[in-house]
Amino acid sequence: MEEWIKFVCQSCGAKVKTPVENVGKKGRCYQCKTECVIPEKEIKIEDDGAEAFIDDLMRDLEEIDKQAEIKSKSQAQILESQKVTSGLIGLDDPI
Repeated sequence: MEEWIKFVCQSCGAKVKTPVENVGKKGRCYQCKTECVIPEKEIKIEDDGAEAFIDDLMRDLEEIDKQAEIKSKSQAQILESQKVTSGLIGLDDPI
């Protein structure tokens, strides 16, 4: 089983992992493409809660999208029912 080392790009802060055989070698960050030397010791990556915050935010946005879709459908149904009950005839409707 291959062992991995994790560290943070000193340029952009991206979380990087690579096989341990790359320790001491030069590599490029997958995100910012800055060249760096793979550290000998694993640098602990602190979870500052950003990922959980982003996950919560995405769930909130999905819920907002669902509510907007429901509201849009309801408004369309109301407009359609008003058209039918008021007897409005559009320009495209046959007389």
